[in-house]
Amino acid sequence: MSKRYILIALATMLALSSCFKDHSTEADVAITELVPKGELQEIYRRAQGLPLTIPCPEIEMKGVEKPLTYSWEVNYKEVSKEKDLVYPCNEFGIFPVRLKVTNGETTLFFTSQIDVQYRYRKGIYFLWGDASEAKVGYIDPLQPKEDIDLNSLALKNPKVTFEGEPHDLAFYANEKYGYKGFLLAAGKNLYSFSPDEMRFLKPLKLSTDVVGLMGDPNDKLGPFFYNGRFGIMDAVLLSVNNQDYRKVLTPLTKKEFGQEPYLAPRLLYWRKVGEASTDGYLVYDNQNEVLLAKHKKAEVWFKDETKGYELLEMLSLDQSQQMVLYLRSKSDGSIKELKLKPGLYKAGKKYNHDKELTYSRMVPTNVKLAKGSILVAASLRNLIYYTDPEGKDIYGYSIVSEGNYQSSPLLKTPAGQKVVDMKVDKESKYLYVALTDGSKSTIQRIDLENHQVDMEWTDLQVKIVKIALREDNPTNL
Repeated sequence: MSKRYILIALATMLALSSCFKDHSTEADVAITELVPKGELQEIYRRAQGLPLTIPCPEIEMKGVEKPLTYSWEVNYKEVSKEKDLVYPCNEFGIFPVRLKVTNGETTLFFTSQIDVQYRYRKGIYFLWGDASEAKVGYIDPLQPKEDIDLNSLALKNPKVTFEGEPHDLAFYANEKYGYKGFLLAAGKNLYSFSPDEMRFLKPLKLSTDVVGLMGDPNDKLGPFFYNGRFGIMDAVLLSVNNQDYRKVLTPLTKKEFGQEPYLAPRLLYWRKVGEASTDGYLVYDNQNEVLLAKHKKAEVWFKDETKGYELLEMLSLDQSQQMVLYLRSKSDGSIKELKLKPGLYKAGKKYNHDKELTYSRMVPTNVKLAKGSILVAASLRNLIYYTDPEGKDIYGYSIVSEGNYQSSPLLKTPAGQKVVDMKVDKESKYLYVALTDGSKSTIQRIDLENHQVDMEWTDLQVKIVKIALREDNPTNL
């Protein structure tokens, strides 16, 4: 409840009475009373960089009409003399607010607070641009009526151009220790940002284009891929590290095949059940046609199953305890599905530390899954969603069905648009789909309980390339 203080300023001669009567010279002189008909809210919240309007409460004037003057203070400094406050919210934090209203005789004071929150928090981020520059937009699903920010990088980086054709974007974080980062890949540049403010921190220039980024909600490392290699950006040190690649994977493939690996831009972590520490990862070597695993040591896994194949996609399900690989034959384009448990999964009351191939079968030729298809996993539902190669329809597949692919699409895209990216939130509640016709774009949120579109942002006047979900909040929320 905001507080209000009423001060009645009287002349010295009026100190003991509400009016003075001089029978010899003048008529009665009455004091005009100001009566508030409302209050300020206890607190007003607004995202950083967006204007906040606070209207003056309604005030009734009893007595002779006299002009009112206004004075708004924020953080103990006067910022406006207008009736209603329009505050720019440039800095984040919680600030005291005081409004003074007076007619020269009676003065009212109103108090409140402004909570300026980080502009960039949980939500949908979309990458767009042209061959020379990348830009990132932002949508807050919790405030659907709020204007969509088409260029979220401009607020804190007004003089910076992020050069290069847009390729990818990703968030990574360790919520337990507060480490977090945001990466943008554009051309041969990797840009690093503080995600709470989207403040540009550091560029990395490479000799070839960055072709993919990996986001991880449980780590402080952001892997990125280029020229068949991968590097790691550390959110704490803001340093780039390729040592794991050079010391582990290259010696392994040189020993096995006589040459360096050439990695597909995909990486999957697996972890101990119930723990957040990283225990290993999988990558796929398209050149040597093998699945490479790094845990306590580096190994080639199931090479008889992968010979002659390149990676189409690999996905993590069942809380990272089960992996699904889709491999494409280099000779005829046919698709193979592999399911495996990477180890450290629970078997009764013990942990089984042995890897296990649990399924290997060719995908039926009538299934519309091929090079160009986009695949994502709803990990907690053991469901996979994929598009046809043209991105026109979306299909669903349950991995427990073991090869029972549906012939009819689960969702059809709007006419004239195609799917360019899909993401599933970490709780497997929603599927986010980005579509474009080449000049305008749409983002849909699909409820995975009923597979209906429950939110939609249409007619975005940009060509979306990729989307990313931020699923951790800034520290002041």
